[in-house]
Amino acid sequence: MSFQHGPNIERRRTSICDLIEDKQEVILADCFNMTQDVLAKLLTNRGYKVTTVSSGKQLIEHFHERRFELQLTPKSRLPVVIVEAWLRDFSGFEAARILKDSIPSLKVIMLTCQHNLEERSESKIIDKLMLKPVLSEVVDRAIKNVQLENNI
Repeated sequence: MSFQHGPNIERRRTSICDLIEDKQEVILADCFNMTQDVLAKLLTNRGYKVTTVSSGKQLIEHFHERRFELQLTPKSRLPVVIVEAWLRDFSGFEAARILKDSIPSLKVIMLTCQHNLEERSESKIIDKLMLKPVLSEVVDRAIKNVQLENNI
């Protein structure tokens, strides 16, 4: 969609999706299959490369298997992690703490339906908090915000 602004100046509306780096990787950790499926599809349709895991243990193992690759990855190209606050095996906070201990510049978005977690999210472990139910625009904005923080 184009708009005219003054003589011969054309501007195009851009969405958050237009600003996302090509094939940004997102690691999604959620033990609820329905949430995982819906978010994975939404993210894939928006151009993200999505890897899903169902537990905190799987999330940690995934990063452990890729530790050498990720140590060489530029900060701005590290995957963004979206983790459910209450995974079956241990909390998303615990998983995020373990990941941040090994990769401090990793960006972690906490996904929860509990509004009282906003106080806990102020710690250095969580970069953003998303409350369920999540709108697609909220997911886009959260990922873009943590990407911009990496580029600073």
